[in-house]
Order: sequence, then structure tokens, then C-alpha cells
Amino acid sequence: MAPASDKPASSSAETVASGSTPTVVGGTGSTVVAKTPQPPVIPGYTVERLLGRGGMGDVWLARQETLDRQVAIKVIRAEVLNEPAYTARFLREARAAAKVNHPHVVAVHDAGHCDHGLFLVMEYVPGGDLHDACAGKPLEEARLVRILRAAAEGLQAIHDAGLLHRDLKPENIFLGADGLPKIGDLGLARSYAGDDRMTVTGHAIGTPAFMAPEQAHGAVDVDTRCDIYSLAATGFALLTGRPPFVGATPWATVAQVINDPPPDPRVCNAAISPGVAHAIRSALAKDPAQRPATARAFAQSLLEPAPPPARLPDSRKPLWRRRHLWLAGAGMIAGVVLAGGLSGWGTASSPPPDAHSPASTPLPGSAKRPTIAHAAVAAPPSPSRAGSAFRDIKAGIRGTLRDALPGSVSEHHARTRRALQRQGLQITVDDLQAGRGLIEGNFPDGDALRVTLTQLQPGTTELAIQVGAFGDQTRQRTLLAWIRAEP
Repeated sequence: MAPASDKPASSSAETVASGSTPTVVGGTGSTVVAKTPQPPVIPGYTVERLLGRGGMGDVWLARQETLDRQVAIKVIRAEVLNEPAYTARFLREARAAAKVNHPHVVAVHDAGHCDHGLFLVMEYVPGGDLHDACAGKPLEEARLVRILRAAAEGLQAIHDAGLLHRDLKPENIFLGADGLPKIGDLGLARSYAGDDRMTVTGHAIGTPAFMAPEQAHGAVDVDTRCDIYSLAATGFALLTGRPPFVGATPWATVAQVINDPPPDPRVCNAAISPGVAHAIRSALAKDPAQRPATARAFAQSLLEPAPPPARLPDSRKPLWRRRHLWLAGAGMIAGVVLAGGLSGWGTASSPPPDAHSPASTPLPGSAKRPTIAHAAVAAPPSPSRAGSAFRDIKAGIRGTLRDALPGSVSEHHARTRRALQRQGLQITVDDLQAGRGLIEGNFPDGDALRVTLTQLQPGTTELAIQVGAFGDQTRQRTLLAWIRAEP
């Protein structure tokens, strides 16, 4: 909403303002415009120049004539007004936003409609936005925590006014003269109570790399926790120089947002403290119920140390019982395998039993025993094949996670080792041979991990990941995400 910087817009081709991310509204991205638009005519304001362009409208620097002050005016283009009642809702929500009086929120001064469409008049913040301040490089953690905590307080004020932002990202958080943030661009904001909603049913509204999974699904019943997710994603980007999820296209990014586990920012920046990394990852949880309940709670979590490593809660039986069950199950499987093998052991040249032998003579009072056909009796399985089959059965029971990745075994072996070392995990076995690799280690709480790498075909490697005795699926997926994130 408020411009990020005092940079003049190009007088030739205009696209999205420098450094901004395309905004998805109703399934479309930002529109490329061939030339600079004509300035709007708004009574009481002298429009000076274009500051930038976004997915929903243009931002102009203007002077308010009555108070003789510079303001930023965002004009929302008519083509994005998809609902008949949009204008009335927009004005109602602009009035609600004007009631948000907080030092970390860009002030809204006026709203209305002009010949170009709807407009909002806002406080002008010339200090630049966080995207420009970061410039693709990680911010120092202490500064980032100070900025995020202040932004969270501003976000709490927005929520207390009954509004959702729905498009928080580095480009929409501006820096004042004191270096502290001001949240702007409430162009996608709406009330989260009642029917006062500026939405397009079934379509994602927000910026792909920073939107919460429920937004990416196109849900219309999102609440304040979607903004908490976006603020955490902003923190991730400022600490690492990149958003938590980056795809080749906006839709590939959306797929990652919906499906992939939240990455650990320390994978990209090992200097991040465990406490801050834990706070950000918690706020990036797929399930909104697992995120901090309020923006203020998220701000507080940034100051808290990381909890000690612990086993993830589950409803499995005690370890001693699991071991006995595993041994019993393994014994039963071994019995089945051996029975299947023994039933076919023998050779085609073995003589049939003597008709007068004790084995062929029925006991008194018993039925005659059926004879066994001896034609084409299978050869016994070799010990190596039986062992391989047993290991495959055991891996299936234990819940091994498998994935095929492009690249050689040696490449993924090195990536796996780096990923474990970056996370501070202990490595106990590190073996690499032609076409096969093995890395074993332990999590801090004692859970064992095992990564087996096998060449499926030239240029393709299979990773088999096992964590714990029975396959901790959450940790296995997280470990796979760590390996995939390694360069």
C-alpha cells in the first residue's frame, strides 16, 4: 500500500515495482503494462509521480493540498474488481483500517473512488521496504528479531481491529526513519468476522512464496494464523536470503507450500540460533492449530530458547513391548520364508520313498497319507537371496521412506553427509562404494537413523531413509527435506 522507496518509476515499460513478487488474485499473476499510466485525478490531491506498480493497482506519490504533506495513493484498477459488492466492502474495510492507529502500521488517511478506480490515501514511508534492505542477503539476526517483533505488534493491532492482512511479505513491510517497520499494503485486507469479505471463492489470494497452505488451497475461512505464517515466512527470507519455498513457477511454489514440510532456516544459514529457527519453523506449521495463536505470541517466541530435543509424541507401545513384538513378528516372517523354502527343497533326481518304508505306511486306524509329487521340484533359494528378501520385508514393516533423485550415488552421499553435519547430528557409519552408499547416525534423543543410497540407473539414485526402530515418518520426511535442500 505505501511505497517501499522513493525511486521513480520507469517512463517506458512498467511491470511490477522493482523487487516485488507477483501477486496471485483469482489465479492470475501480475499484469505487464506497456507504458506508464496516466496519473489519476483526485480532488484535494496533487499527484506528482508514479512510485510503483503491483498486482492490484498503481502507487502514486502525491501532496495533500489541505495539510501540505506528502502521501502515497494506491489506485486499485477496475479490472481486479471481480465482485459487484466489492466497492462497498472496500470502503467499509478502508474505514476499519483507518481505525488502526499503531506506530508499526502504515496509517490510512482517506479512501474513495476516482476515474481510475478505487483509491486509498496512506502515510508515505520513504525509507524503503525490507526486500530492498535485505537485497537478497541475510540480515543480522539481532536486527531481524527486533524488526520481526515490532512487525508482529503491528500485525496484532491489525488483528485486534478485526482485519486480516493476507499478503504479508518483505515488500509490504516498510522501514521508518528509526529503522523500525511499518506494515503497509492492506489492499487484500478483509474482515475475518461476518460477511464482510473481499474474496474470490475457490481462488488463492496472496503471494505464492509467502502465503499459508490454507490460502494456497483457496480456503475462504482463513483466520489470523495465516498472517502469522506469512510473517514467519518473511522472517525466513530475511534470515536466509530466500523464501522457505521456491519453485520454477508460481504453481510449483504453491505445490511446495501445500505439500513440503517447513524447512529449517539453519540449512541455509548455519549462524541462526536454535531458538529463532524453532520459532520460525513452528509458525510455518502446515496445520494452523500448531502455529502460535496470536502475533504477540509469535513475537514472544522469538526470544525463547529452543526446547530440548525430545521424541515426537505418539501412541505406540512401550519400547520393551515393541522390541518383543518386533522379534515375534520377525520370527514369524522367518518361519514363513523358511517354510516356503523348505517345502521346495530337494532335487528332481531324489528317489521316491520306498512303498514299504515306515514313512509310507499309515498308522493303524489312520487315513492313508497323500503322496508327494516329485516332478519339477524347485531348487532352494540361495542364502543371499533369502537374506535380501527378508531385509525387504523387514524394511516394509518398519516404514522405510524411499525416494528417487536425479544424480549419482556419490553426489547424494555427500549431500546427505553435509545435511546431517549442518543439523549437528552424530554420524556413526559413513561408507561409499561403487553404486551404493550408507550413512548411519543418531538424533540427539538417541533415535537411530540410516540412509541407504543405491544406483537405480545411470544418473538416478534411490534414497532409503529409516529413523527409529519402526520408522518415524515425520522425521524421515524432514530428513529427506534437509537432503533435498543441500546444494
